[in-house]
Amino acid sequence: MRWLALPLLVVSAAACATKSTGRLVSLEDGSTIVLQMEFSRWGGTMTGTHPITGERFAGDYTATQGRAAGIAGGTAVYVENYSAHGAGVLVGDKGTVLDCQLNINAGRPPRGNGTCTDQHGRRYRLQF
Repeated sequence: MRWLALPLLVVSAAACATKSTGRLVSLEDGSTIVLQMEFSRWGGTMTGTHPITGERFAGDYTATQGRAAGIAGGTAVYVENYSAHGAGVLVGDKGTVLDCQLNINAGRPPRGNGTCTDQHGRRYRLQF
């Protein structure tokens, strides 16, 4: 039986983390929180400050990659894709809690998007 596996390239094979900048945009008033993001193999951290309220946010996320299986020429083939789905929480120092879902695409730095919702139902768009 032959196996074909393409590694998830969210970061290089080295164990070091990749840093990038993202934006968290309020769908209520358009305010934008600039996020400092750190990506490692299966997760990372996010920090930022709300430009109007001054609330500081910090949190982390974890990610899982998908894997597709199929038969090619009578041989089982497993292919890991170059994207991952993540979930995380950002907690503000003034009591706001954001539940976030991320779609992460391979690269250096990784790129992607997502959504976050706070405990009051306010929605945000995440872009990185």
